[in-house]
Amino acid sequence: MLLVTLMDGISFFWDFTPQERVIFAEDDSFFSNYKAGEFIIHEGDDDDSLQIVIKGSVNITRTSAPDRVLVTL
Repeated sequence: MLLVTLMDGISFFWDFTPQERVIFAEDDSFFSNYKAGEFIIHEGDDDDSLQIVIKGSVNITRTSAPDRVLVTL
């Protein structure tokens, strides 16, 4: 499974057992899809989630200058 293989390169998952990685990869509730232009999180929001970009890219901006991209991940 491609996602399980990708987890090998992400230090967050290094302490997971192989079985835990498979469980994570097969559970759709852990995944979200976003369309171009949608926000994942807004500056100042209280959020404790982990975001891992599997496909595509994410622009990082500031609320004070939303049209100025600070970095693209």
